[in-house]
Amino acid sequence: MSKVTAKQAQAQTTRAILKERAKELAKLPEQVDANVNLVELVEFTLGHERYAFPSSTVREVFHLTEITALPSLPAFVLGVTNVRGRILSVVDIRRLLDFGDTGLSNLNRAIILSGSDMELAVLADEVVGVYTSDADKWQATLSTLTGKRQEYLKGVTKDRVVVFDAERLLASEDLLVGGDEQ
Repeated sequence: MSKVTAKQAQAQTTRAILKERAKELAKLPEQVDANVNLVELVEFTLGHERYAFPSSTVREVFHLTEITALPSLPAFVLGVTNVRGRILSVVDIRRLLDFGDTGLSNLNRAIILSGSDMELAVLADEVVGVYTSDADKWQATLSTLTGKRQEYLKGVTKDRVVVFDAERLLASEDLLVGGDEQ
């Protein structure tokens, strides 16, 4: 008879724990301070460096299997790829911004950036994940960066992730190839 009582006591304890967990999960989330400038970021790596794009400009991430090279393109445009029937330019952002070699690289992922008038695929070694960061706490870009390198960067997070200005990148005339040469 004592076994039944022990089982009943265990069941009551389990129910009490689960009920307490349910109460915690049912609580409304704490209100975020309206003055906090939270930005959702998609973090990725190039070599050993960590970068991110605001998720508002990222349409999707996909595994890059094939790039078709085209003649007479700038070095930073590796070619084009087909993503579900859409032909997209594939850009190596390291070459565009003259980052130089960042070590061995797989470059087997592509992040599709989408803006009002442009869509392109940016190479990445690995997509780390998505998280939010307070943009007001980002460090301004480094003073040692000049030209394009500084123009396309928004800042550096407290975790030392460099955040690209994807909207500026998508609107850049640097990405237009042979648009009015006819």
